[in-house]
Amino acid sequence: MIITNKTIIKKYEYAQVSLLTDSSNNKFIEKIQFHNPPVIPLNFQYDFCELEGYTSILKPLEIPHAWIIDSRYDENSTTFIMEYIDGINCENEPKAEYLYIAAEKFGEIYTKSKTNIARLDKNIIDKYTLCKNQILNYIDVIKNHYDLPPMDSLIDYIFIKYQNHDVFVNHGDVQFKNFIFNNNLHIIDWNVKISPFFTDLHSLIEQANAVNADEIIKRYCKFSLIKSISDEDIFIGGIIGSIQAVFELLIYDCPVEWVNDSYTGLLHLISKKGILYL
Repeated sequence: MIITNKTIIKKYEYAQVSLLTDSSNNKFIEKIQFHNPPVIPLNFQYDFCELEGYTSILKPLEIPHAWIIDSRYDENSTTFIMEYIDGINCENEPKAEYLYIAAEKFGEIYTKSKTNIARLDKNIIDKYTLCKNQILNYIDVIKNHYDLPPMDSLIDYIFIKYQNHDVFVNHGDVQFKNFIFNNNLHIIDWNVKISPFFTDLHSLIEQANAVNADEIIKRYCKFSLIKSISDEDIFIGGIIGSIQAVFELLIYDCPVEWVNDSYTGLLHLISKKGILYL
């Protein structure tokens, strides 16, 4: 592969994304994850590697994703080159149909990953599966920056309720901008999570706004082979996903308006916790 042009699309303190073109005019995506420590000192271990999510989780589970063509690692960064998926970025043309197709895709991912999770290396499962202590650690970080209401009883309830549920793969950042459509819907930019929580489904419904959320749930259930999903399950998925999002936005020094928007969403969910069967 002889690269003749490189255009930086996005660059942050922790990552850079570029569009590459080779001598035959083929296009590729290059991602660099810089190994910078979080801007907020943590008293617990937190490791995330996007490349590892593709190679050690999505690939062995046969979950569709942009293929990795090349990669390299050094002490300062992880760099990988991916397949370029051409098409409409759904953020530019947000349509209800894209959400409905995404619900089908995530339903299939639920079944495929839940059924085949034992294919994964045990160390990978342990590293990427969300546990109660992790969530409590994330909450402690958030409390250092926001006046978060008490959540101990809520978290206790959630993890007791789900302690015997099967885990499955979640995308971790469901937004229109992470969907590409070209006669099929492609899901990109994975922030892979493993848990028993319906965080992706909740995010899809949040994207819906005036769209028929019942249709999203209906299609998710059909393709996941789940008979039904309760409002409580969807709500809990939102709580867990929001805690993760606020934590990650904080430690990666993301724009303050992003953090505040996510925190506002978390507070809104907490205010509705009466939906739970506590």
